[in-house]
Parts: sequence; C-alpha cells; structure tokens
Amino acid sequence: MLMHEKFHLDRLYKLRKKCYNQDNSIRKEERVMTKVIRYTSDYLCMIADYGSPERHRHPTAHLVIADESTLRCTVGNAYFECEGIMIRSGAAHEIQSDGRMIVFLIADPSGITELMQERFLASSDHAVLPEDAISEVQKICRQYNGDMDIQILKKLDIYSEKRITADDRVLTAIAKIESSPSITPDMMEHLCRKTYLSQSRLSHLFKAETGNTLAGYLAFMKMRKAFEYAESGMNLTDAAMHAGFDSSSHLAATCKRMFGISLSAFLRSQKE
Repeated sequence: MLMHEKFHLDRLYKLRKKCYNQDNSIRKEERVMTKVIRYTSDYLCMIADYGSPERHRHPTAHLVIADESTLRCTVGNAYFECEGIMIRSGAAHEIQSDGRMIVFLIADPSGITELMQERFLASSDHAVLPEDAISEVQKICRQYNGDMDIQILKKLDIYSEKRITADDRVLTAIAKIESSPSITPDMMEHLCRKTYLSQSRLSHLFKAETGNTLAGYLAFMKMRKAFEYAESGMNLTDAAMHAGFDSSSHLAATCKRMFGISLSAFLRSQKE
C-alpha cells in the first residue's frame, strides 16, 4: 500500500470513528430525559430516564418505581432486580433501567420519611415494594395527571404533610431554616443561638430525631430556595446568590450531585 493511500485510509477510519462516537453520544443524551412533576419542601418528584448513573448517595430518601422496565439495583453490597424500591437517605446506591422511572427524592425530616421507615424500611437501608402495590402505582403513572405524585404516596400509605418529631428544639431549627431567605455559612450559628445548643449537640439531636443529618437537610433546603428564586424570574446568578450559593456554577454542580439532573434540564422541565 502506498503511503498516501494509507494516510487517506487512516483519515477515513478516524472520521468514521468520530461520527460513530458522536452518534452514540447523541443517542445517550436523548435517553437522559427528566421532567419534574412537583418540588415541595418535603420532596422532589420527577419522571426520569437516567441511562446508567454511577454509584452515588443523597441526603434524601429515595422512592423509585419502574414505569417501563425492570430496575437493576445495587444498594450497599447487595444487587437485585425489582420494579419498585425505597432507599434510606445516605445509602450508597446505583439504579439502572432501560426505560422511564418515577423518582421521589424525599427530605428528612418529613412525615413521609417517618412513614417510610415505619411501614417499609424498619432498620434496613432499603425495601423492595410489594408487587400488588407496584401494580397499582404503575396504573397511576400511566394515567398521568397533575396530582400523580400525591396519589402515589397515598396509594403506598406514606402521604403526610406533618413532620413527626418530639423535640421542640428540632422544630425550632426547622422553622428557622424554612423562614430564612437564604442558607448562609453562618446559618448553623443562628440555629445554635435559637435552640441554645452547641453545634455538635444540635447536629446529634437532629440526626437522632429525624434520621438525617442537619447538613443534608440544609443542602436540600438551599436547593429548594434557589429553584424558587429562579422560578420567580431571577437570573441564575442572582437566584444562586440569594439562596446562599457562591455562584451559579456552584448551584449547578450541587444540583447535579444531589439530584442527578443538570440545572438547565431541571429549569427547562419546570417551564414545560
């Protein structure tokens, strides 16, 4: 083979490989679809097609229901397949599916997570949902209406608008977090003054009463405040700064880390 012929063949091979990789990238991007159904102070509900996410953990509890295909789950060191699962906040996990999923990210503390623990999780870090419950939930998903998320939680008997905690100091901390316009670095200091507790004592009490870390709850609420500001018409930089983030890039990175969804995709889905 002549040198110039080999050169042209190499160029053709590289061009074909580049086109193949770009095509695969486009197809993969098309699979990563997310539509937010509702975002409240207690949970985020979305229809998602994650493709193959990496192993991760959240400061929120998980409820995931397969809408089109079986879930392939790894929680801790356990691998199994199912069509519906609850996962305790902080548990390392990976969930793969070839179709859409209904995903709830549920904040601790909330009445919902208390009921999840009482009726499904007990002392385990995850629970596979019963087949009859999954079947009923999937019917709700396929009918799709504006209250789909509430209907699902009610069908599983875990819907609640109340927070269940016995300690007034934890309730005081939660009220302060919710009423504050932003979650700033000195928020912990404000909470300690409000509750007359040291930082270590307050963090320990919060974990004991709610099952989640105070830092995790602060992160969840900071995200919610940023989204609310963005939805009200603020640009991303202002929304991020008002909520307590250093920058819009910090907000975007936190959104991706916590929810597995890009900030632009989240905001786009809110407008649809």
